[in-house]
Amino acid sequence: MKKIILSLDFPVSEELVDDLNPYLGGVKIGWPLILSMERVKLESLVRRFQGIRILDLKLADIDNTMEMIVNNLRSLGNAFIAHSFIGVQGALDKLVENEIDLFLVVSMSHPGWNDAFYPYLREIASKINEGVSCPSH
Repeated sequence: MKKIILSLDFPVSEELVDDLNPYLGGVKIGWPLILSMERVKLESLVRRFQGIRILDLKLADIDNTMEMIVNNLRSLGNAFIAHSFIGVQGALDKLVENEIDLFLVVSMSHPGWNDAFYPYLREIASKINEGVSCPSH
């Protein structure tokens, strides 16, 4: 199983995607890329990636709002990153019920982050039982 996930925030050539595909388990697509390309061109690019296509939206809202966002962008990705601090009931549970694959943020790399929240975030992530997104620091 290929375990490398390419983090992509800027456009790349289709040729590069084709060259990288044999080594990748998927791609994580960030807001800068989503906002920098026309929708049709972006869809064409991300569909070239084999494996998982994770949209790094860092969702953090009530269930209905997140569901509308995800449904609007499902043609780009088959998994989504959301914040775990928002909790399960009335938020993340609706996404899971609708079979939306989630990776939950349980830590961040900026100086203002406080890992004292980690026990609560770990509890939420274990209830969702999908994947986690952690900083590389």
